[in-house]
Amino acid sequence: MSQVLPRTEFAVLTHPGGHDGIDRGYAALGIYVNEHLISSQGPIREHYLGGTPTDPARFTATEICWPIFSTTGSSE
Repeated sequence: MSQVLPRTEFAVLTHPGGHDGIDRGYAALGIYVNEHLISSQGPIREHYLGGTPTDPARFTATEICWPIFSTTGSSE
């Protein structure tokens, strides 16, 4: 099932490797967005980098994407 997600801005941290230590990446990004008062409602997303179509689980990094309030003027 696919769905169209609403346009959202994110603060992004790239965690190298697998999930070992990713909790520290989440903590660092969460502290940053909360200290700068830009954290927004919505799900945090993960994008897995480096996988291939034949072996998508063999990724080399994870982008942690934390939703934030718009930091630029509206372009609509």
